[in-house]
Amino acid sequence: MGFRTGRCYTLAWPEGDPLHGLEITVRARTFGAVRAVAGRVQSGELAGWELTDHELKEFVSGVVSWTLEDDDGAPLPPTVENLRQLELRDIETIIRTWSRRSTGEDPIPDPLDGPSTDGEPTVTTPSTLASLPTETLPASL
Repeated sequence: MGFRTGRCYTLAWPEGDPLHGLEITVRARTFGAVRAVAGRVQSGELAGWELTDHELKEFVSGVVSWTLEDDDGAPLPPTVENLRQLELRDIETIIRTWSRRSTGEDPIPDPLDGPSTDGEPTVTTPSTLASLPTETLPASL
């Protein structure tokens, strides 16, 4: 068994975020793809809207699934045209999140990250002690 390329990430946004409810499972950006685009930008081949269109096509080609729906709640297939229906700021957020996740700048959140909560203190009373299950253990050999 070896290392497999083609890692996928699920992009999701927290409650209160304008993109909350949207979940996108997408393949990570590869070094080769980023390097190829950088070369085309440096040569002047890609600039402005052509660069934006290229990034949108690259992103959509890596989408495995998403929860984007139309106004009637019908699922929309992952296409550049459907992505363009979103507000510009939302598209920028999606692309930036994908890029940052692929480079490790925005690591996958650890569900156990953060401090533990104190909760309520346990009060030991005769009734709580009596409710604890007990069992007599056999003598060791």
